[in-house]
Amino acid sequence: MLKTIKDPELDINIVDLGLLKDIEILDNNRILITIIFTSSFCPLADYIIARIEQEVKKIQGVTTVEVKVDKDTIWNYDMMTEKGKKKIKGLLW
Repeated sequence: MLKTIKDPELDINIVDLGLLKDIEILDNNRILITIIFTSSFCPLADYIIARIEQEVKKIQGVTTVEVKVDKDTIWNYDMMTEKGKKKIKGLLW
C-alpha cells in the first residue's frame, strides 16, 4: 500500500526511495510509521505525510495513523532499494 505513494518530484515511491524507517502496530489498532526525508527542508513533507495517513487508514480495523518524522537520521543513496536506485539513475544520468 505504501508503494503507491510517490515523491512527486522524483516519481519514485517512498518505499523504494528509502523513506520508510519503521512501522509499529500499537494498542487499539493504532499505527505509528516513522519516516525520513531526503532533505530536512523537503517542500513536499506535508503532502507525503498526508498521503501515508490517507492510505493506511484504508486498512480495515485501523483506528489511528501517526506519522513521525525522524530528523536525526540523514537519508543517503544506500537507503534506496535496488529498484529505486535504477530509477533514480535513469533520472540523473
